Amino acid sequence: MQFFKKEKLFSNKNNFPLILVILLFYGLVSGPLIPEILIFIGIIHLFLKKEKVAQIFKDDYKFFYIFIIFCVYLILNSFLSEDYYLSFKNSLFFFRLLIPVFFIILAIEAKKNSFDIIAISLFILVFSLFADGLFSLIYGQNIFGLDVKKDRISSFFNDELIMGSFVVRVLPFYLACLILSNIKYKSVIFSISLIIFPTLVILSGERTAFALLIFFLISQIIFNQQIRIRYYKHLIFGLITGFFILISLQNTLMVKRLFLDTLNQAFDKDTKKITFFSNRHENHFLTGFLIFKNHLITGSGTNTFRIECKKKIYTKKIYSKILEQNTIKAKSDGKILVSDDFFEIIYENRKAQKINKKYIIKNFLFDDQIFNQQYNFKKDQTLWIVDFDYSDGCNTHPHNIVIQFISELGIVGTCFLIVFYFYIIKSILEFRKIKNNDLKCAGIIVLFGLIVNYFPLLPYGNFFNNWFAIINVLPLGLFLIIKKLNKFQGITNN
Repeated sequence: MQFFKKEKLFSNKNNFPLILVILLFYGLVSGPLIPEILIFIGIIHLFLKKEKVAQIFKDDYKFFYIFIIFCVYLILNSFLSEDYYLSFKNSLFFFRLLIPVFFIILAIEAKKNSFDIIAISLFILVFSLFADGLFSLIYGQNIFGLDVKKDRISSFFNDELIMGSFVVRVLPFYLACLILSNIKYKSVIFSISLIIFPTLVILSGERTAFALLIFFLISQIIFNQQIRIRYYKHLIFGLITGFFILISLQNTLMVKRLFLDTLNQAFDKDTKKITFFSNRHENHFLTGFLIFKNHLITGSGTNTFRIECKKKIYTKKIYSKILEQNTIKAKSDGKILVSDDFFEIIYENRKAQKINKKYIIKNFLFDDQIFNQQYNFKKDQTLWIVDFDYSDGCNTHPHNIVIQFISELGIVGTCFLIVFYFYIIKSILEFRKIKNNDLKCAGIIVLFGLIVNYFPLLPYGNFFNNWFAIINVLPLGLFLIIKKLNKFQGITNN
């Protein structure tokens, strides 16, 4: 297959893209600085490879044209922002995200065993996180002696609690490369990987990452025929092993956070209501929607949610909602018995609950009788307001990609996101028709990896955050090269 060139990794300058791709993944563990430096170096390198870049652009010109138009829109949108510096800082160089995409394509074109090298490199990286994660779980600190949170292990990410987000985004990229590789004992490594990756997500205590992992695994079982046929034994083995790992970790704080805390948050025992997001997230979403209503067409400006959400027109409405959420009212007639340490609330001569006086309370909405031995109240009477940390729905971003697009970029910007989702769905349907089983399997994995990276129905990081933006865009390069490989194979077969 002449599409590839076979050479030793460090023997030819054409292998530089492959080295940069590997360093990019490793650099992401340290934060955004090293990846940004690597991208800058990559820009210089691509200037020397203008012909190859032009060919890549030509092969998928529709995709690249839309991406460039989106970048131009971000810049134009920044002119409408109230904070030029904040907005242009994120929009002016957004095009740089194409650099990793080009490098992934160049890396795989330049070397026949690129998939092998990438898969092995990522396995070593994730296994290192796994070993350090277990060490942290057992000893309460990582191998560098840094203390870790007992309910959210972060390994080499230190204070940044993003290990789960990193792992769940690397998984599809890694599995696709593994399937397209010629590594010996590929199936065994596949099984081991299905133990390591989920375990790391559990250790991270990240609920969104765990939900995305479940979505990804289920999507592969349903939509990826090759996973069901060729890897079903290994998939079952990995899932069963993962289940036993969950059982062994059931008393740990991270498992309690993932399951018990999530259930308690989702189901309110008092109101019998089911909620999918925390009150805090709902307030972010509502604020974003209110901003959208006031800036329908173009939004408030690129990455300006943090500025716009502080305006009184939004904070007043959200504060009223938060106040209502945290106001405790009597369920029926009753009384409160006061002791030295507790308030004992009794409804209709039935013991209901006991609350420590040290419980964080913002304001007792009683008269002075509350500190007597007994206080009587009527049904629906306001008892007190629980203290709350957030008095509005403001934050650096609205914690949902769709809400961020409609609030900051308006209807025009959101159209790009909708087109992107339709493009992924269309590509999944097309890839299911591919004759080459490995390319079909890897392609579907990567496409669902892109859905994971830009998932619209769960809490989401800041779309314009440089670390987040870089790791999310990486599967695009792999997707485009798989498309190209399939096209090339079709030509040679004919």
